[in-house]
Amino acid sequence: MSIQPRTKHLPIGKGEPNVQCPFCKGTETELYALFGSMLSTSQYYCRRCRVAFERMKWSKPAK
Repeated sequence: MSIQPRTKHLPIGKGEPNVQCPFCKGTETELYALFGSMLSTSQYYCRRCRVAFERMKWSKPAK
């Protein structure tokens, strides 16, 4: 019996596709750090407005 992880492991720079920047609403973002100020957040960097921001790891994308 093997135990499957509940979350997927993503290498730096290969975050979830189409993560939207909360400042400029652009999707030209990349994973900056796996952990932010809390364990449940990841840090992303927006190449469009050049701002780093945090995103909840287990949040569902807004529709």
